[in-house]
Amino acid sequence: AVVGIDTSPTAIRKAQEKASQAGVKPEFIVHDVTRLDIIRGPFDIALDVGCLHGLSAPERQAYALELTRLMAPGGTLLIWGGDRSMGFGLFPDEVKKTFTSGFKLERVEPNKFHQRQAKWYWLHRQ
Repeated sequence: AVVGIDTSPTAIRKAQEKASQAGVKPEFIVHDVTRLDIIRGPFDIALDVGCLHGLSAPERQAYALELTRLMAPGGTLLIWGGDRSMGFGLFPDEVKKTFTSGFKLERVEPNKFHQRQAKWYWLHRQ
């Protein structure tokens, strides 16, 4: 089962269109990622592309608690975020601190997006 969540109806609509063109049928939901009680896990993989780095500190903590609840032990959480040293995004220590309960930060890989520095964070659900 695949579930996509975004607060933006426009983003969800675009995702639905792309999924339809690809011939796949994931579930898409317009919802707040800090309150995922509408979803049941467990999930083996979670992918965050640009979500965490847009949340406030309290929102990050709520989001982390939700992902901890939803992820299966041994699962993988991949987070893409801008590099804060470039003026936006995350520092690796912020990611590690946000997910101290239930996850281990396994590795950080540099990435570029539209000439901006970014990183992929690989976390393992314990």
